[in-house]
Amino acid sequence: MKRFEYKTVVIERKKSMFKIGVNFNLDEIDKVLNEMGNKGWELVTVEDKNEGYGDTKSFFYTFKREI
Repeated sequence: MKRFEYKTVVIERKKSMFKIGVNFNLDEIDKVLNEMGNKGWELVTVEDKNEGYGDTKSFFYTFKREI
């Protein structure tokens, strides 16, 4: 029977003086996703955390890999 371990990574929005839209550093997200993939982790889900009124504060990336 296959067994898996899971890991969740949180990426926050960039700090900004102005709260216009949502600012995420796409290069940072790509870097994290590629690092996890290179370590054998597979992305299984992404969930956003809202701050209120639909503003996304952060994303939760959940990965799994076989152990």
